[in-house]
Parts: sequence; C-alpha cells; structure tokens
Amino acid sequence: MVISANIFGDFIIYSKITTIKQLFISYKYKLFDVVKKNLVIANYCDNVTMQRENIPNHVWQRWKNFIIGQLEISTELKKFMLEYKDWYSVEMFDILNEVQN
Repeated sequence: MVISANIFGDFIIYSKITTIKQLFISYKYKLFDVVKKNLVIANYCDNVTMQRENIPNHVWQRWKNFIIGQLEISTELKKFMLEYKDWYSVEMFDILNEVQN
C-alpha cells in the first residue's frame, strides 16, 4: 500500500519499508510452514521405521516404498533430514542413504 508522499517523501519511504517488512514476515511464516511439514513427515516415517520388527514383511515393503518415494519427490524433506540426521534412527538414516546413492 502506497501512502501519499509529503514534501520530503517520508511517507513513501515508510510505506516501502513496511511493505518489505510484511513480505519478509510472510516469507518467514511460509518457510516455517515448510519446516513444520517436513518435521511431521520425517517423524512419521521414522516412527514407522522404528516399528519395523512389528510389521509384516509385505506391509513393511509398502511403507519403505512410501518413505523412499517421499524422500525422492521432496528435496526439502531430504535436506531437512540430512541437516537433522542426529534426530532420527539408524534405520531411517539407512533408507535415506539408499535414496542418496
């Protein structure tokens, strides 16, 4: 929104700074939303992976395909999990390595 300028143009400068600040805040929240979604998906996949021994082989294979598919289609998820790999199980990291290779 552009505010009418006074003689010195202070209002226009103010409105431009305000617009830039609003855009930054909007971007920051969108970025946070992406991180939040990655965290949910990563934790969900890791939780399923840690339950591997309780899942029949044919069901596990479908879960593993799902996890690999999520990692292959989402570079952001892959980057997130690599950045925070200490948060996840060794089994989950093994699957992540499969996708990396």
